[in-house]
Amino acid sequence: MDRYANIIAGSVVNVVHCTASEAEKEGLLLIPEGVEAGVGSVYHSELAEFRPVKPYDSWRWGVCSVRGGNSRWLPPIPFPSDYFYDIDEDPTSYEWDETNQQWIAGS
Repeated sequence: MDRYANIIAGSVVNVVHCTASEAEKEGLLLIPEGVEAGVGSVYHSELAEFRPVKPYDSWRWGVCSVRGGNSRWLPPIPFPSDYFYDIDEDPTSYEWDETNQQWIAGS
């Protein structure tokens, strides 16, 4: 079964797994495979695009060249060079400090 979104006033209020015929009866919208969409996400009908919840006020929607050209929320300061890692590497964790507009390395 595919994932479908119940959208009210442009916001995803529920995500369900069902058949296409069930979704059509309920007026649900298909969430394409690989698309990050959940409760609180926004659906832009003019772009036919789901966007996850904006993580911070200072971030903007754009294309992340580091992540294969995928659209996502981008911070005003670029991601640290080791933010995205290979599965074989030991990752460095970071948190965004919205107040000071900077990345904070975790342990």
